[in-house]
Amino acid sequence: MSMIESGLGISILPELILKRTPYRIVAKELDIPAYRKIGLALRDKKTASLAVKRFLDYLQCRNQP
Repeated sequence: MSMIESGLGISILPELILKRTPYRIVAKELDIPAYRKIGLALRDKKTASLAVKRFLDYLQCRNQP
């Protein structure tokens, strides 16, 4: 963000980051909401802990229409 503060560019950032930035920048809301997809990576589902397996089940249930 120091490049933005220096006038060398722009960035699209999550709102949470913008609330706590120590930089002297101006934040503008987008007219159209922006969304992003995130993923989950794990080594092997078979050897995952019970907590990880339950979290995966939870995510799959939340993703159902």
